[in-house]
Amino acid sequence: VKMEVTGAPKAFDIASSTDGSVKIGDAITVLGNPEGAGVVKPVEGKILGIGPDLIEVDAQFVPGNSGSPIIHQATGKVLGVATYTVERKVNNGGGGVQTEVRRFGYRLDGVKQWEQINWKAFYAQSAQLTAIETLSEDFAKMMHDTGSNGLNLDPASYSSPALQRSIRSFVQAVKERGSNMSVADQKNLVESFISDLRSVSHGDIIAFNQGAAYDYFKREVADESSFRDDIYAGLTRALESVR
Repeated sequence: VKMEVTGAPKAFDIASSTDGSVKIGDAITVLGNPEGAGVVKPVEGKILGIGPDLIEVDAQFVPGNSGSPIIHQATGKVLGVATYTVERKVNNGGGGVQTEVRRFGYRLDGVKQWEQINWKAFYAQSAQLTAIETLSEDFAKMMHDTGSNGLNLDPASYSSPALQRSIRSFVQAVKERGSNMSVADQKNLVESFISDLRSVSHGDIIAFNQGAAYDYFKREVADESSFRDDIYAGLTRALESVR
């Protein structure tokens, strides 16, 4: 069946000078396909920040909205393309971790050339980012678990192979030494465990090739790296208290 669409509105114009026509606090609308549901659902908000390449908004777009136009309500022009969210994990001061979400889009007024994607590299970087995020979530969970149960950790409760290995090695060593383990041996085991965790906290970040990464993955990993720096610092303090 062939259908002809008539009376379609004209395409949105692209803003030619965001810096000259847009200011912080201006109302915007993001059009998109939330969660890939096949439905265009406008998400309204305002502009929080304007950078040379990016604009930050508080319109709560979600996966499925990526690639949607960010429309400036005052002019009706497209300022940018909804691109990604940054989920920053921060210590809430009570021994737990909370997530702060920021949302960004790329400006269109300064684009000179579109980059062709190498899909093999793209998917490889995506897999690396997923593994990094999984380990970060596991570290956040471990912080909560140790606050409740001390060092009575179950490796099966975590998803990251690196953290599973570290916990499994520690649990196995404790089991092999038995209940008659000396205080000195206990101290050495805990010290070794914390040192291992500290290495794990930075290993995958170091292995990620920032120089060859696409901008999206580079920014996401940079944010994860900030959280891992906090973990590393906390483990360093814990190690110093044991020694």
